[in-house]
Amino acid sequence: ASEVGTVQSIQAILDTADGRRQTLAATIAPIYLDIIIEPQTRVPDFYRGRSLPSIGSLVNATALVSDENGFLDPDLVYTGRLEREVIEGGPIRGRNQVTFPVPMGKQLTLSVHVTDPSGQTIARRAVLLPSVNPVVRFYEVSSLMGVQTVAVTDSLQISGNSATVQAEPYYLDSRIFNNPDIVEWEVNNTPTRGLSGNPYEVTLQRTGSGGESRLEFHVRDTSQVLQGGRGNLRINY
Repeated sequence: ASEVGTVQSIQAILDTADGRRQTLAATIAPIYLDIIIEPQTRVPDFYRGRSLPSIGSLVNATALVSDENGFLDPDLVYTGRLEREVIEGGPIRGRNQVTFPVPMGKQLTLSVHVTDPSGQTIARRAVLLPSVNPVVRFYEVSSLMGVQTVAVTDSLQISGNSATVQAEPYYLDSRIFNNPDIVEWEVNNTPTRGLSGNPYEVTLQRTGSGGESRLEFHVRDTSQVLQGGRGNLRINY
């Protein structure tokens, strides 16, 4: 198919054995169909990538259908399929957005079939959706500069009397992030809490002249065990 706004003319010429000729003609005016994917999972504001779906999280999908004159009839009928399962049980008339939970699998196919009210096909398209596991990253929080945008990958050196660490569970379902069943901090296997009231922050106090501690963080939903993550960090004093 050519670009949207152009027209293609196609002919098929049929010659029969007795010498008769029949010509069939068709005109193709391409339609634009895009599928906008919006995973409802957690990434920090400073993250320059996009959020990715994780098993059990929600995804908003919006189908945009247009030609050279703009968006088409609002009464179009949309049928969405995730792998072989029809989303919301069947075709939906006049509503081009659906929300669905992510099933098991590392890569999923989302397809959209658009028809007019009479059932004639307008457009089809399919996209691949990755599915990832939530992963925890740690960031130091400065009293002057706020959250540092470079993750602490292995160990954190505390040079002053204290340090604040923030845990970021990338790709965790936003509903779980906002209301987790389990959210725990431990220092050397001893539970601890932050002072700010933010369950994703903890403040560490320097003790003695030096040494090393192990900081661990755990967040999880008890009804969807794959919605959660763990991380740990060495703290050097």
